Amino acid sequence: MLNSDADCLVQRLISQQVLSEPVFGVLSFSHQTLLDCLAVHGALARGEALLDFIHSKRPVPFIRPTVRVFFFYLRAHEPSRFRQQVRAVLNEEILAYHLRRLVAESFAEITPSEDDWPLLRWLLRTYPDLFSQMLGRTRSETWLQMLTSHLLPLVRLEPDLKEQWLFSFAMHLRTWATSHAEEVVALWREVLDEFARDARVSRAQFTWNVLISLEQASIWQTEGIRGLLEAFLNEPGEPDRHYLGRALSSFIRSTGEGDDLLWRFLNPPANSASLELDYDSISGDEITSASFRFKRGELPDGFLKERLASSDWLLDHFINAILPATEAPEGGTLPLNTDWLPAGHLRSTSYRRRRSRGVVMPYEGEHFLQDVLEEALKIRAKRNDVWWHEHEPQLRHRRDLGVRYLLIQAYRANPEANGVGVAAHLCERELLRARDLDYEVGELTRDAYPYLPEDAQQRHQTLVLELYADAANDESTVFRARETYERLLWVPRWLRLPDVQEFLDAWEPRFGPARPEPRLHMWDANRAPPVSVEQLLALSSAGVRRLIEYFRDLARTGEGDRSEYREDRWALRGIFRSTATIAPVHVLNLIDQLKDEGIEDDYLDAVASGVSSHLLYRFGNIQPAGGWTPEEPLPEGEALATQLLDLLDHHASIWSSRNSASEIAAACAHVVLDPNAISRLTDILYILCQQRQTPDVAVTTDDTEKGDRGERLSHDALNNPRGVAANASVGFCNHLTDRGKQTPERVKDIIWAFAADAEAFVRVAVLENLAYTISACPEIGWPALEIALRPDAETPKATPPHLWRYIENILYYNYYHRYERIAPLLERLRTEAFEVAGETYGRISTLSWLAGHTTAQDIFMGLSNAPLGVWKGTAQVLCANIGIAAHRTECRLGILRLLEQRDLPAEAADHIAHQFHSEKSNPYFTAEIALALINYRQLHEKKETAGDRAIHLSGVVDWLVIEASRDPLSSLRIVERLVDILATEARMAVYNANELVVPLSAALREADELNDQELLLRVLSVQDKLLRLGISEMDDLLNEAARP
Repeated sequence: MLNSDADCLVQRLISQQVLSEPVFGVLSFSHQTLLDCLAVHGALARGEALLDFIHSKRPVPFIRPTVRVFFFYLRAHEPSRFRQQVRAVLNEEILAYHLRRLVAESFAEITPSEDDWPLLRWLLRTYPDLFSQMLGRTRSETWLQMLTSHLLPLVRLEPDLKEQWLFSFAMHLRTWATSHAEEVVALWREVLDEFARDARVSRAQFTWNVLISLEQASIWQTEGIRGLLEAFLNEPGEPDRHYLGRALSSFIRSTGEGDDLLWRFLNPPANSASLELDYDSISGDEITSASFRFKRGELPDGFLKERLASSDWLLDHFINAILPATEAPEGGTLPLNTDWLPAGHLRSTSYRRRRSRGVVMPYEGEHFLQDVLEEALKIRAKRNDVWWHEHEPQLRHRRDLGVRYLLIQAYRANPEANGVGVAAHLCERELLRARDLDYEVGELTRDAYPYLPEDAQQRHQTLVLELYADAANDESTVFRARETYERLLWVPRWLRLPDVQEFLDAWEPRFGPARPEPRLHMWDANRAPPVSVEQLLALSSAGVRRLIEYFRDLARTGEGDRSEYREDRWALRGIFRSTATIAPVHVLNLIDQLKDEGIEDDYLDAVASGVSSHLLYRFGNIQPAGGWTPEEPLPEGEALATQLLDLLDHHASIWSSRNSASEIAAACAHVVLDPNAISRLTDILYILCQQRQTPDVAVTTDDTEKGDRGERLSHDALNNPRGVAANASVGFCNHLTDRGKQTPERVKDIIWAFAADAEAFVRVAVLENLAYTISACPEIGWPALEIALRPDAETPKATPPHLWRYIENILYYNYYHRYERIAPLLERLRTEAFEVAGETYGRISTLSWLAGHTTAQDIFMGLSNAPLGVWKGTAQVLCANIGIAAHRTECRLGILRLLEQRDLPAEAADHIAHQFHSEKSNPYFTAEIALALINYRQLHEKKETAGDRAIHLSGVVDWLVIEASRDPLSSLRIVERLVDILATEARMAVYNANELVVPLSAALREADELNDQELLLRVLSVQDKLLRLGISEMDDLLNEAARP
């Protein structure tokens, strides 16, 4: 018990918040710093040095604040002993690393003096890692002076120090970039010059860091910034153009200077690796070009347009580069270049996008440059500034439609102030006849006509009326009249000449009163369809007939590019197919009404394909792409199938391609049940079966063909008409069996005939659906399998190896209850297709072991000298079944045994490693498996070659985060092994190493609760290693653990 005086003192200390009493009778200091001060004063009273004090404590994070108090006390009160004692602590390598690093970092918080430099120089040379930690925490102005006057000269003189520390010093200067901008910029320039004199030093990372620092500090008005940016532009190789472009734009916006630097950025040296865009201008035999190496994201949005609109110098250079002037040959004139759109300077202007219908066009650096030039010219024209007055007449006389397009867009931005230029364009005969710009000239006519003088209006209208006066009265008369009519429609009615209005009135009944739409082009992309599904559905049969006739006859009129209309017709065929998919009955009725009109085969094929897809989407195993919403009410499946069979019967032309006939068979095979329909479909399948492979259908025949032979077989089975028919025959049998119908003998014969086909892809089409047939109709399925796996006539001793990949489903659905039937097949697979179908063998043989049909010894003996696929298949099954209680023990032992095999391929081991990420497998892995995987990786790393696959252990870390809550001690054992790997290997095997702090923290708590000194030392050893590796999360862990 305390006496009364002591009670009073305690109460007074509690009231002053020096002490606290969280529980009655239990006193503690209210602020831990007081305890730290008392502990330090007690140590000093006992004559202990800083190193002695640290050694007297357990090296746990809890003592870190006390060590700092001791450190700062020495600095403040015993400076003569400070450097000696600090050096002793830093030099004590057996001391916990986190405490040595703490002392080094604390050094950054003091105000350094000249007397401290010898200690700092010693630390730099002896323990560079600790010096680096200290350097990164310096902040005060005094430290800037110390580092500039001592560190910089030292590292300049010593080559061994220069490469690392000159860069580190330069990067740390960002700390003072705002408060000491001029000094820091000057130092950066010095460092860059120093790097230029030393070829061993990589400057790319330095440039990148400085540019980021400039952007963050925003010190663009500082003297020396321009010189620094110019030096970066002069750097050999390729600078980081994204950050350099951002820095240049910020500098120019802030100062209004530096357009010459921007121009150099847009036109880097010819050896630059950036995107190169060449714009060639032909003048006689001479070709001049300007090369831009530029990407859109390298400058902020809107910046280049902003500069072109405000800087005359930059706009002049830009136009001279992109739009080089062409001169007429001596004594002649240069014709208006009407071919610029496909191959000229401005093929990437907005014209191309405006004249494209429903097509996604590429948009890259060249398109961006053209757009900003167009926008800048619009701004100049709208502002009507001095530059525009000087340069508009020059641009107006360029003999290139691309330049004229840009000018027209600029005139429309301010037609009132550009009457002379507009009149010159509207009164130029060649330009008016250039069909590429007819719509743009029309828009200009509409917008600018009220501002034109009367004589210019009269000249324009007279010229348009006379455009085709020299054309003979031939079959193109109507076409010529349309051209004139469409141009004159743009003239406002109240400004038209009497002759013009008379001409328009005469032709209006033929061409209509509406102004023309822009003529659209295909360019290099697929053309959008001329009508939509909704529009086609709204048409009557007469409307559909006229639509088909229009595109059939359009190319004969002489209008436009015939290839475009062929594309339109092809696109229209696609719309017929899509419409038939959504509204099959409606389209079939249309076809029935048009059957006497002689509808083209293309459209019949499209309708047959669309209706077949409708049935397959609803009743088959094909999923529609995108949002497929058929019309309601949905037609009855068998009735629709009957209509489809009727279509095939009534239009023999559908058989000509065989694609549509096989699609019809595939669709009806999932639906028909009526005896008559069954018979009709059987006839179709028989005909398709009897037809041999045609030479014009490409199939894979060579095992050495580039790519995966097995994948090609599957592709051909799905897309070749014969493969589709073979698949349909098996599907038809399965459908009838499902519905309790007897499969006709002819269907059985058809299936067996397809199974015996000489083409491997046809047999693949049979095998892919045969697993269910074997189960539901074994008297058909098993013989079909036997026939399909018969050796080829050319290779009588073996089945084509790739066929074995397609029987895995059959083996899977029969290994458990019918192992005696599949065991001979497994043996044949092993002898005939081990390399090709090894994964199938590995999976099925391992499943057979788990089912009790074989033994573990059989499995692992079979892995001897086995190809990669077998190992992978075995690993896949063991990992997939580890979560099943009945097989967990076998799977765990099997995985351990796999990892112990010296011949285990890295790819199979990496599969096991990835399963540590899986939520299904993760909870069932054990520490023994994790350690075995680590052991395997270390052994594998020693013998791997450049082409080997690395085993990544990030999944083990994910597993450890969860496992640490269940068993922190076994988790620590694995963390120790992982940290050893990180510390010794050059490559990073664990990309999420920062998460190791979670199991480490759990182990630290466990050690503290058990009061286990040996365990604590193990945890601290791992902790120090992670600190040395630079795992930043360790700092947070230490700070959290520093106080209870």
